[in-house]
Amino acid sequence: MNRGDLTLADSLVADAESAVGQTLSGSHFVAMFPALARARLGTERADWAGARHAAGVAVELGRRGAGRVELAAALLTAAKASRICPDPQDPDVDPEALVGEARGLLRHCADPGPLVTTWLAGEQRAAAARTRQEGLIEPLTDRELAILQLLPAPSSLRELAAELFVTPNTLKTHLRAIYRKLGAESREAAVIRARERGLI
Repeated sequence: MNRGDLTLADSLVADAESAVGQTLSGSHFVAMFPALARARLGTERADWAGARHAAGVAVELGRRGAGRVELAAALLTAAKASRICPDPQDPDVDPEALVGEARGLLRHCADPGPLVTTWLAGEQRAAAARTRQEGLIEPLTDRELAILQLLPAPSSLRELAAELFVTPNTLKTHLRAIYRKLGAESREAAVIRARERGLI
């Protein structure tokens, strides 16, 4: 996933799921690893509902004996997916509580490693961005914030849409909402307003 080869990542996750299914009970905590990988793959593909479900499975299994870093990784993934795509069947899931629990677990780790530390920092930045939006008439959604983060790059709209796994028309719909909420007329003006508010 880190190299951008999602097809290979999908194949490796399927292999891991198969190996766990053949050698372990699906309720053993080790089964959390393919579920966590499936959740992260879902976040890369913007399949938020799938990511949220897989992350929930990873958290549940991780609570059965996984290490602190591994459980924190599952919690952070569940927080991200739930923040961007809340579960209508379980509206009581609090992404901030999941991040808080992960932060508490990582505090007790001498070296949680760069990957999970980066995920935690990303979730903390997302929380700070939501706080900085409080003065807006209508706050940006998490998806709009994610798109806003990409606007300063020199990428064309078509390239941005491909990176986000959406159609150009879907991206344009999101951009219109972002511009309206920021009171901007263009991509450049939106970037300036977002920087003034500390959103990017």
